Amino acid sequence: MRAMRIHGLGEALRLDEVEAPEPGPGEVRLRVLACGLNFADTLMVAGRYQEKPPLPFSPGLEVCGVVDALGPGVEGLGPGQRVASYVGAGGLAEYVCVAAARCLPAPEAMADAEVAGFPIAYGASDVALSWRARLRPGETLLVTGAAGGVGMTAVEIGRLIGARVIASARGEAKVVAARTRPGGEAGQPRRIRRRGTRARNGWRAGRGSRRARRSARSGPSTSPPRGRRAPSPRPGHG
Repeated sequence: MRAMRIHGLGEALRLDEVEAPEPGPGEVRLRVLACGLNFADTLMVAGRYQEKPPLPFSPGLEVCGVVDALGPGVEGLGPGQRVASYVGAGGLAEYVCVAAARCLPAPEAMADAEVAGFPIAYGASDVALSWRARLRPGETLLVTGAAGGVGMTAVEIGRLIGARVIASARGEAKVVAARTRPGGEAGQPRRIRRRGTRARNGWRAGRGSRRARRSARSGPSTSPPRGRRAPSPRPGHG
């Protein structure tokens, strides 16, 4: 199979011909239809990400793929099934093996590219808002960097939860991008274009606020807060 691989940290990717991987116990092999690329991928190829796959490796944290082969003990998935998956690395290849538990059926209404870009952006926002901040209807949510992938999904999820959303972005074009998300159109989030220390201090001085810290460098957390049961990700959410 063909795979885009990096052989040295910081070097350019190469298109290599390699053997297709075989799924192990509890794994499936996916024929990759589309791969989502994130900021974390740029950190990984530079050797500055918290997870460091052994060289050479293919970046690509999330994919949309079709189940091609099953490893021993896999149930609930079958060959030919289209799924979304957070693979961790290896998505920039024709085939990738991943734990079956990390695969979720992809809705027919979603295009391959949409499915491939779903797990990290929506997963990170859901972790921040539903699990960490425990955002509730009627509360106020400030989303900084609202024109980025995680920012846009935070606007959308915040409105779906029923919060009053304030979207902050640098420049009118980015504000419009945040506003035209499905949640933005429905809820008409307030817009703030001012950035800087003065603006941040003003937001932090608000009473009764609840803040969730998100890292754009990481994907969805696998450890929910103590005492909370982690819900299953839901492709098509929003």
